[in-house]
Amino acid sequence: AGDASASAAAGGRTPDDGDPDFGRPVRVFVDPTGCHVLVSALNGEAYYLHSASGRARKLAGFGPNPDGTRGCRPGVSVVEAAASPGPGAGDDGRPAAIQLGITPGSHVTAVGWDAGRGTEGSTKRIVLGTSYGELYEYSLSGPGGASDGGGKSRNPLGGKVDPSDPSDGPLDAPVLLRRLNTNPANSRVRPDGGAVGGVLLRRLSPSSGGGGGGGGR
Repeated sequence: AGDASASAAAGGRTPDDGDPDFGRPVRVFVDPTGCHVLVSALNGEAYYLHSASGRARKLAGFGPNPDGTRGCRPGVSVVEAAASPGPGAGDDGRPAAIQLGITPGSHVTAVGWDAGRGTEGSTKRIVLGTSYGELYEYSLSGPGGASDGGGKSRNPLGGKVDPSDPSDGPLDAPVLLRRLNTNPANSRVRPDGGAVGGVLLRRLSPSSGGGGGGGGR
C-alpha cells in the first residue's frame, strides 16, 4: 500500500497512463462494530460494504463519477472558512464554498472511527485522512440509510454545508475539514507533502474538557 500511496501522490494519474494498478483497492478499513467496511482504491474511488449487505457499493464524492465527471466540488476547508468568515475570493463577494468530495488524484489512507457513538446501523460522523494530507468529515449508514441511497442526506454533494452544525446526521459526500500539507505562498495542497497515516478520533466534553469518543486507524 505504501508504494500505491506514493504513486497516487505523485500526480493524480488517469487510466490513460496505462497503469494496471490504477483502480485496484489499496486499503480496507473496518469499524469497531465490525459492520461497516470502507475500501479505498488508488484512483480515489471508495466502496462501502455493510455486514448485512451482499455487495459493495461505490460512494459518491470519491474519485471520478461513473459517467466520467469529477466527483469533487472544489472549495476551501472548514478550518479556512472559520478563519475567514467574511466574503470569499469570488467576484460576487459571497463566502467561499466548502469543498465536497476528496481532491482529485488522492485516495483515503486512514479512518478515525467514533467508537463511542457508532452503531451497527451507522458510523455517525467519522474522519478520513488522504494521500494528500487532508482530513475530511464523513459518515456511513447501513442498508436503508442515507449513504446506502435511502433516507435523506443532510448535506448532499453540491448542497449547503454548515460547518457549525454539530449534528450526527448523515453525509453523502466527504466534507473537507483541514489541509495539513499546504504551500504557504498560496495555501494550495502539496501532493508531495505526505499522506495521513492514522487518525485518532476523540470527542471532548464541554464540562470536563476530557476525551469521549474513541479511536481508529
